[in-house]
Amino acid sequence: MINRVVISGRLGQDPELRKTTSGVSVCNYALAIERFHVGEQQKITDWVNCVAWRQAADYLTRYAKKGDMVEVEGQLQNSSYTEKNTGKRITTTEVRVDRLSVVSRKNQDPIAVDHEALVPQKPEIVPGVTEDDLSF
Repeated sequence: MINRVVISGRLGQDPELRKTTSGVSVCNYALAIERFHVGEQQKITDWVNCVAWRQAADYLTRYAKKGDMVEVEGQLQNSSYTEKNTGKRITTTEVRVDRLSVVSRKNQDPIAVDHEALVPQKPEIVPGVTEDDLSF
């Protein structure tokens, strides 16, 4: 199975860096992604929740601001929680960011920024599957 997502959108707010109790950097944020509604020629904004860890979180909070165009690459992940007031189970989907870059600043032409954050990937080990088994 392949779980890869590449999206670009504008930051909905200034990213805020937080630290876990063990000192690991983390940043949760939402990207606004525009698309055209079929047949109506109007823009619709979808909001995609993302979470960046370690170097990617540090990079994002240092170099990006609300409205900047950001490109992210990562994996979709689901999580769920129980709402306190109603007891209802809520499921969310977000992008766990592996790589990101600031593509352009708000209200400026798209010009790639030199900095890019790359989080080293640990190879996934799937029992019984080798590279020869993959079709690509």
